[in-house]
Amino acid sequence: MGWVAAAATALWDAQLLAKLVFLVTEEDVAKALLDTEQYCDVFVEFCAFLKTLGAVFGFVVSDVETKIDICREYCGKNDEYKSLLGGVEYETAQSITNVKTKPPSYSRTLLRLLRIMPFVSQMLRGFVSDPESDSASKIASAAYANTLKKHHGWFVQKTVGAALSMGVPERKSLIKRLCGDGDAAEGVAGVNRVCDLFEVVEAKITEVYDKNSLHELP
Repeated sequence: MGWVAAAATALWDAQLLAKLVFLVTEEDVAKALLDTEQYCDVFVEFCAFLKTLGAVFGFVVSDVETKIDICREYCGKNDEYKSLLGGVEYETAQSITNVKTKPPSYSRTLLRLLRIMPFVSQMLRGFVSDPESDSASKIASAAYANTLKKHHGWFVQKTVGAALSMGVPERKSLIKRLCGDGDAAEGVAGVNRVCDLFEVVEAKITEVYDKNSLHELP
């Protein structure tokens, strides 16, 4: 049963945590490059949760789902794309990271997912750890301002900003969805652990983009 299937099931249940742990602790050299399918599966889980929060997060969900489909399409075409970093290194060596194709290059597609990662982790961590006086809208808006906003044009910034300021569910209900019905402290620790692992994966992917100067792919 997935973690969104029942109200008592928390974000940090074994299904999602196991996928993240696999990504960051696998000792085999090839798999340590981060498995593309596993990475996409983790994003599917996060999208499923965001969908339960309503249309306010539709701008993230629709973008992520499109990028997941593209990554999986590449993965099915060439074994070089079966690992995230292997795919980027392959395109860099072939000088095809910035080709004008449909779908866009694997490297450009993965970059868009990489930019979303800190937004998700900052927002989820804030929901369970920020001062009780902070509303969910304030937390989500701050996470957006600190991460994705700089990558969006003026119109998108205003649209997303307005949605986050008014449309985010009440914080208590969010925490319940994240932590489930069990021990609150254990639930918070679990959510923070998932975010910790998410940030480790983000750092691993960022390294290869830094090395190859790919952060500005259009």
